[in-house]
Amino acid sequence: MKRSGTIATLVVFCCIAALFFPLVALGGDVSPVAGQEIQHLLGYIEGCGCEFCRNGTWYQDTKVVRRHVELKYGYFMKKGQIKSTKDFIIWSASKSELSGKPYLVRCGEGSPLLLAQWLSDELERYRKERR
Repeated sequence: MKRSGTIATLVVFCCIAALFFPLVALGGDVSPVAGQEIQHLLGYIEGCGCEFCRNGTWYQDTKVVRRHVELKYGYFMKKGQIKSTKDFIIWSASKSELSGKPYLVRCGEGSPLLLAQWLSDELERYRKERR
């Protein structure tokens, strides 16, 4: 019994720590520019006021959506999959790893768009602005 309680406590602690761990520090395998671009895109997700669809469910809380994408970012960074901003979009913000369904975004009364395309368009706009 004591071992189960210890494991449960450890799991709870890890979950709480994950909420507060700044994923900015995970940018070790990406260039400083890519790290800035990724942080911009995460902020763009959070600040846009749009709705996001994951596995058929629409979410309005953009902080929750950002956190989900950040967690995937951390996971795929540890696996060595993310070397660029495009990799970030492909691995962290394009589709559900469980169902394979693409993530969608809907802003206002507009039609839903693929989240990967929406972020790629914003990345292009952001890069032009920085030139």
